[in-house]
Amino acid sequence: MNGLYLSRILLDSRDRRMWRVLQSPYRMHATIMKAFPGQKPHFAGVLFRTEKAQNNIMIPILVQSRVRPKWNYLIEQYRSAVQLRPVKDISDLKFTKGQELIFYLRANPVVTKKDNKGRLNNKGKIKTCRLPILIESHQLEWIRKKGLCVRRDKQDGTSVSGGFNILQCLSINEPAWVHNKQGQKESIKIQTVIFQGILQVTDPDAFLQNTVIRGIGPAKAFGCGLLSLARI
Repeated sequence: MNGLYLSRILLDSRDRRMWRVLQSPYRMHATIMKAFPGQKPHFAGVLFRTEKAQNNIMIPILVQSRVRPKWNYLIEQYRSAVQLRPVKDISDLKFTKGQELIFYLRANPVVTKKDNKGRLNNKGKIKTCRLPILIESHQLEWIRKKGLCVRRDKQDGTSVSGGFNILQCLSINEPAWVHNKQGQKESIKIQTVIFQGILQVTDPDAFLQNTVIRGIGPAKAFGCGLLSLARI
């Protein structure tokens, strides 16, 4: 790991060009990635989240990355429509087993199912699709499972732990966001959910590497997956 950095930038929604960026997580991601020239999102470990506006004018954006960002281009391009806060180096971030933390997360909880019409992909296998999880009890089960297993190892199929247990949690559905990508017939629909509550660290190293650094769930390029933590 190169490091771990946390940025907080404020964007003025009154600026026409900035408003256009703020209206689309897709454009927001492209704008943020300009601060990591020559880096791919996965390598740079970029996660971001748009926060609630301050006085309905300045929109805070949190950005976590494994590479130190270069935000000067924002000032050069948008001038007074951007306010920068000092980048925090959190590379020494550590957790302890049994530690309880308040958490806040915007995520895209989904379930993968096979196409009910049996349509095949270009490899001759039945297509799969991701369906949003809209029922609260199912959303809470989804986040609970993320603490137990975030993914399967590609080589031996064993589970990779998320390193945490959920102690208390509330889920809140947000309005769905639809993106029509140029050149594609089907649109992309993202249903985001806010999770907030208290978690307990069960495996400090797995929690840092597999959950905090990697983020939680899909749609990370659309502003999902960044986990914010606070001591109790």
